Amino acid sequence: MNSYLALTKLFMKTIAMSTITDKKKRFMFYLLLSLVVIFIFIPFVLSCGIFVYAATDNLKEVGYSTIGLEFFCIVLSIFTFTFSFNVLLNQLYFSEDIEHILPFPVNQQVVLLSKFTACFIAENIMEFLMLIVSVIGYCLALHLGIKHILISLVGVFTLPIVPMVYCGIISMLLMNFTKFIKNKETIRKISIVFLLFIMIMFVNSIGYLQKFDFDKYIVDFALGNHRVLNVMRVIFPHIYLFVDSVTNFSIVSLLLYLLVNFIYIVIFYR
Repeated sequence: MNSYLALTKLFMKTIAMSTITDKKKRFMFYLLLSLVVIFIFIPFVLSCGIFVYAATDNLKEVGYSTIGLEFFCIVLSIFTFTFSFNVLLNQLYFSEDIEHILPFPVNQQVVLLSKFTACFIAENIMEFLMLIVSVIGYCLALHLGIKHILISLVGVFTLPIVPMVYCGIISMLLMNFTKFIKNKETIRKISIVFLLFIMIMFVNSIGYLQKFDFDKYIVDFALGNHRVLNVMRVIFPHIYLFVDSVTNFSIVSLLLYLLVNFIYIVIFYR
């Protein structure tokens, strides 16, 4: 455990941005960071809570009050998988600290878990805040008490585990069974292509959202069109348990949720 914690702290430092020594550059960096937080980050996080509140308030009229939060968690898990893949792949196979760590008498599986934990913390800070605000919006829409928000905190800080385990498993399979990706330059090129694809999809989605009829979607969902949701529940089996534990203050669902996360970590560890 001591080795795991020490290595996690070390890997967190290697992931973090190097310290800016120049005072002028440091001032400009923190100024720009403050502007981004105030005018982009905070409004975006608040909009997530407003979206979940509105979706829950509309869907509860047709008996599907939990779907808004569940779909939001699914979308967030997909984004976690998308944007964590390259980071985790680089940390596991291309980081410069590997050759220095391996000669030490530390179990390689401990190194693996430490790297995974460091990436998990570094990549999901924004997701944690988005989930907290969204859960608050969800509880306000259903008039749930503070105890429901408190029980949700366990899920908020563990929800990205499953999509990141998928990233880790795919990374290991990719490196074991193909010779295509063997250096950072190839990773960089793939990342550029992938991000361009995401941007194109995002631009197209803006046009689609402008024509999106939320009332029609609610009617279709109420009539039994649950195909996408059922597929996502298979891919991310922990999300439904998380939402149920928040909605019904269910300790059983919370324990099952933690069990699913634990099973995924064991599979990754093995």
